[in-house]
Amino acid sequence: MVYIAQNTGVPVPKVFAYHTYGPIDRDPDDFGGLHDNYIFMSYVAGETLYKAWNSFSVSNKSHVSRQIASYVQEIHDMEPAGYIGSIDRGPVTDRCLATSLDKGPFDSEQEFNTAFINNYLKNAPKRHIKSFLNGMLSEFHRILFAHGDLRPQNIIVKDGKVAAIVDWERSGWYPKYWEYAKALLVWHWQSDWTDYLVQILQPYHAEYFMHSFLMGKAIDSAGMCPAKCTFVPYTPSQRFYTLSPLGFTTA
Repeated sequence: MVYIAQNTGVPVPKVFAYHTYGPIDRDPDDFGGLHDNYIFMSYVAGETLYKAWNSFSVSNKSHVSRQIASYVQEIHDMEPAGYIGSIDRGPVTDRCLATSLDKGPFDSEQEFNTAFINNYLKNAPKRHIKSFLNGMLSEFHRILFAHGDLRPQNIIVKDGKVAAIVDWERSGWYPKYWEYAKALLVWHWQSDWTDYLVQILQPYHAEYFMHSFLMGKAIDSAGMCPAKCTFVPYTPSQRFYTLSPLGFTTA
C-alpha cells in the first residue's frame, strides 16, 4: 500500500506499522505458514462494497464502477518493473505457486508459465498433458502491476464513492490478463458485480478459463479450498485492519 500511495492517486489506508510474528508451531494440516504478518493502518470510514452493493441503484453501481476502472488504470499505468513477482523483485505471492519451490521472481512470462504448469502437474492425475498446457498459455502479454484480489470485500465505499482499496497482499507485477482472471475467479458469480467487472477490466475470457483450470489443483494442494477461507465483515466501529492468514479482516 505504501508503494501504491507513493506512485498513484489510488485511495489506500495509511500504513503505520508492519509486524511479522513467528515462527509458529503449526500442525501440518493447519492453514498458514510459519509466520503471520500484521499491518496496522489508518481507519477508513465507510463500508465494504460487498455490503453496500445490493442497496445501490444501477446509477450508483455504474458510478462506482467507473471510479474503480479509473483507479485500476492508474495501477496498470505504473512504470513496468521488467519481471513477474512482488515489489522490489520479490517472489510471486499469489496462491498459484503456494506449494511451488520456485516462486520467482521471473524474468519472462514463459518462465512464469513453466512454474505455474509444473506446480499444477505435481498434483495432476494426468502428467502427460504438459505439452497441451504449454500450448494453451500465451507468453506475450504486457507485464503490469495488479492488485490481484479485486473483489467487493476489498473496496471501501462511502457516500457512493470509493474511499479505499485494501488487501494488497497478492499484488505485484503480472501478465495483463491477471487482474481480470483473478477478480472473476474469486467472485464465484455471486451477484451482478460480474456484469460491471467486464466494464472495469479488459476481459480475457480464454486466459480466465485456463487460469481457473490450473488454480483448481493449486488451491487444493495448498489446503486453501473455499471451505477453509472466511472473511470477517467490516464494521465502522472497528478501527484497524489486520492481515490474517485467512484474508483481509478487521480487528
